[in-house]
Amino acid sequence: MNKKYFPIPLIVALFFLIPACQDQSQQDVTSSNETAPSDTAKVERKKVVSPRFPSPAATVEQTIGLSSIRIEYSRPSVISQEGVDRTGKIWGRLVPYDFNTRRVMGEGKPRPWRAGANENTTITFSHDAKVEGQPIIAGKYGLHMAIHEAGGATVIFTNKSDAWGSFSYDQADDALRVEVDTEEIPLTERLIYTIQDIDKTSSQVVLDWEKKRIAFKVEFDTHGMVLADFRRYLLDTTGLTGSDYNRAAAYCATNSINLEEGLNWIEQSLSKEENYSNMSTKALILDAMGNSVEASTVQNTALELPSTEANDFYSYGTLLIRQAKSEQAMKIYRRLSEKWPDHWLSAHGMARGYSALGDYQKAIKYEQNALTKAPSVNKGFIEWAISKLEQGTDFN
Repeated sequence: MNKKYFPIPLIVALFFLIPACQDQSQQDVTSSNETAPSDTAKVERKKVVSPRFPSPAATVEQTIGLSSIRIEYSRPSVISQEGVDRTGKIWGRLVPYDFNTRRVMGEGKPRPWRAGANENTTITFSHDAKVEGQPIIAGKYGLHMAIHEAGGATVIFTNKSDAWGSFSYDQADDALRVEVDTEEIPLTERLIYTIQDIDKTSSQVVLDWEKKRIAFKVEFDTHGMVLADFRRYLLDTTGLTGSDYNRAAAYCATNSINLEEGLNWIEQSLSKEENYSNMSTKALILDAMGNSVEASTVQNTALELPSTEANDFYSYGTLLIRQAKSEQAMKIYRRLSEKWPDHWLSAHGMARGYSALGDYQKAIKYEQNALTKAPSVNKGFIEWAISKLEQGTDFN
């Protein structure tokens, strides 16, 4: 019987084709055509990259105070690539509950959901943070989740951020785990991350997909960072002015933090110069410390300084309205009108005061007067205020 022999080059070619035929049903891939290596005399050619589908890549980034959060992920759809609607078949089926042990690229080891598709979903914190009250250091993390059938989820941050999904997940790589609630929502066809409820120090990171929402709170020590910068800045006293100390103290006053040090800073400001700005800052700090009597005395002294202007009275009255002290604000606006009867802020301040007190007809009268005197840049706001008053609504 004659034996057939295959040429060696054909055998080698078949060997290198085998990896390309392996099953990729569990992953979305971005293909690229690599150019053959060239010698140094040839111009290097660029890769050709095709679009990612059916789970396109996405990024969301948000600044919180001085810090930022960045999430990089892929967006699977409830509608499959074949056009099948998988509503009601995502949680517990496409995404197994808790930790998946299917023997697909994971050797049967328990692994969470990749919280997206394709490679690791990653989250980057620019500064040290807290997630649901638990500390985590600045850096880039793989983001995974274990969804519980009875509700809630375990959110996992791993130090391994460059893996493909969760297939190589190892609990030993965990940096942090937190437990969060889940919420039922209207249908969201394609998975999306958003960053919501943003303030100076915190935000909510929110994942929505199908009819489920998973959210966790992230906090940064914004105030601590700002105060540390102020301390470094004020350490070298060369060329410092009263305004420099006042800015630091005013930050403490407006945020009701670090009040003892803030009071020390404002005293240093006052030792260099005394004006309405730093006197009113001292009054704010004293009030935040519970010393309202002394705060009122200091504030009144500030209002009577020769350098105090109409805008200072108006600003203080507006602050009192924000503090729900409408009667006190009205007294300040009346003093403003007595000292600067022809100033547009006098009429506008009286309108604010009457609006806060619910006397909209008197407020309209004063606001119409203000409209005739105000700079053009302010007329639009006054016109808006008049329209609110005519609707019987406080414009403050």
